[in-house]
Parts: sequence; structure tokens; C-alpha cells
Amino acid sequence: MNLDKLFVFLDTRFSDKDNLKKKVKVKEPISKKTFYYAKNATTTYILLSPWHSVPFLFSLIKKKLAKSGFSYVQYDFSPNILTPDVDSTEQYFDKIREEIGNDIKNFTEKYNTEHFVIIGLSLSCVIASMISGLSSKINGLILVVPGNSLAKSLWRGLRTEKIKDVIREEGVSLTELEKDWKKLAPEQYINNFKNKKIKILISKSDNIIPYHLGKKFADEVEKVVSKVIVRENRFLGHYGTVFNFCLISKDIII
Repeated sequence: MNLDKLFVFLDTRFSDKDNLKKKVKVKEPISKKTFYYAKNATTTYILLSPWHSVPFLFSLIKKKLAKSGFSYVQYDFSPNILTPDVDSTEQYFDKIREEIGNDIKNFTEKYNTEHFVIIGLSLSCVIASMISGLSSKINGLILVVPGNSLAKSLWRGLRTEKIKDVIREEGVSLTELEKDWKKLAPEQYINNFKNKKIKILISKSDNIIPYHLGKKFADEVEKVVSKVIVRENRFLGHYGTVFNFCLISKDIII
């Protein structure tokens, strides 16, 4: 049993379909925002936490950024931004995009930020893609275990099987979900990546966002972006790739 399967086996939050069927309204999809300003910094990193993130995940990255003279803003999201409520999920992601867009504008005006680099992990790669074209000052993205489509990632992923089952029981097919969530597909924003530095990290043993979806996305990016680095690993899986990136953090300077 690899790390992905073990994590899903131990995580009971997604085993109760009756609980998943409850309609949950998220008043604030961004649950927490942490900002650090480095004096005279011209680059700000936008750190987007993954779904059901753990508090320490960005700790070493933030220390390294601060030591290197970069500012950063970290966004943590309500775990209920992704539920079987298809319409609400779309609304939450739109609201997140709007709020981060306003922050980028404010940071630019207040701190004279010249460059932004976005780091997205897993589900937050959707958000990273959605905000990638909001400012000409965004010149780099680091996407760790992304998929080309949120609908397909949910439908094919091990961790979201119960959510898929509820959506399907409500009469929604994958084809319909892809149509409803078209704007939540990272592949829709690839043209925004042009003239930016892009790093994509994927794993051949990913069971959460299946490898073929990450590979398809990386291949599509390589067709239109000249400055792209794709790193594949064979054994780390989804969570191992995320933790390896965050704990070693050798790929964060772009």
C-alpha cells in the first residue's frame, strides 16, 4: 500500500456519504491569510494551501523565502470549498479568485511589488491557474501534482470517490460536470502561462490526481510555454511529492 492509499484508508472524513450529502454553505472560502513583507523586496510569493492542508506544510518554504529576501502571502482555504454541491464549488472558486486578485492589486500599489510567483499544491493548482492571468506582474508558477481538469481529477481520484458517488447519485455525469466546471479546469488557462517561468511536479504513482491527468496538463503546457520545467518521479505518489517539495523546497526559487 503506497502513501496515497494509506492516507485515504486512514482518513475517515470521506467515508460517510450521508454526511457528504449535507449542504454546507461556506461564508468565507479563504479561511486564513498570512502576509510577510520583506523590506525592499520586489518579489512576493503567493502560497496556495491544498485541500484539507496541515498547518506546518509551508513552514520551511516560508523560512527560506524570508531568508532569501522575498515577501509572501499564504492562503488557507475552507475544506468545504469542494463538496458534492457542484454550483457552490464553482461560486467558492470564483470568490477566491476575486479576493486574491484584489490582494495582488493592493500589494502592487502598497509595496511596489514588481513580480509575483504562485505556488499551487494539488487542488490549489486550480486556483493558481485561475489567477495566473490577473496581472502582468505574475511571472512564475510552480504547480505541484496538478491535473488538467478538476472534474476529471475528482471523478478519477482515490480521495474523492465518495464525493463522485454522491454527485452521480444526484444525476450528474462526468460529461455534465466537466461542462459545469469548465472554468475550474487548469487547462483552460494555459495561454496565460506564456512568457512566464513554469515548474510542474508530477508523480507516476499518483492515485489522488491520477498521473495521466497531470501528464496531459504538463504536455499541453509544454506546447505553448518555452520556459517550462517538468519534473516526474516514479514512487513518491501524490502526498509524497507534496511533502518532498515542501520539506526540501529546492524548487521554490524560480
